[in-house]
Amino acid sequence: MTDAFIALTNIKGIGDKIATFLLRDLICILNLEEKIPLEHRILLQPVDRWVKNTAICLWADLEVRVSSWGIAMRIVDKCNEFNISGVRFNQGTWKFGTSKVKNIKHLRNDLEELL
Repeated sequence: MTDAFIALTNIKGIGDKIATFLLRDLICILNLEEKIPLEHRILLQPVDRWVKNTAICLWADLEVRVSSWGIAMRIVDKCNEFNISGVRFNQGTWKFGTSKVKNIKHLRNDLEELL
């Protein structure tokens, strides 16, 4: 997995976030998440503003300044703890934000309504 991540980030114009988006979606399409070692699943967690802000809403101990990798690790750990797909959580978080919430200022309220 790390080799694929490094190969992708070595392509001009592809940074960490795009590489993780590509890996996440490929692993999802091929239904391979369970075959990826837990310590490599952080590479399947692209962190955009929706994922970051949702994580901060869900886990109050996270700070606004936490790194994308810190957020990704929390998602991997919590999804593993509750035996749910981190890939699907990531995809759902993004979709909820972009389709339902649409305005980052409403995220916390919309999450509370959802829960």
